[in-house]
Amino acid sequence: PRMHMPWDTFWELIASAVRADPIEHAAALEAALRERKWFEVVSFQARFDEAARAANTPDLRAAALLVNGTDSAAAFRDFRDWLVARGKPTYLRGIE
Repeated sequence: PRMHMPWDTFWELIASAVRADPIEHAAALEAALRERKWFEVVSFQARFDEAARAANTPDLRAAALLVNGTDSAAAFRDFRDWLVARGKPTYLRGIE
């Protein structure tokens, strides 16, 4: 059976890494993941991808277009990844 990281653990890891500066944010998340076992990192990535897929909605795409000024698939993917990486409260506000 496949083991998935519990959502609470996923969001706690992200919350522990959130920084105002995007470079510091990425470094903090990387450091937090380095402390985990390899299969936990794989499970984290699966949860991250799941959350990003759930944010693939027409309304969010329209919001991304307003923010980014482009409707490209890559820009929308980056927007959804940013939304997930900002943490659960921001993510939930974004997809509601």
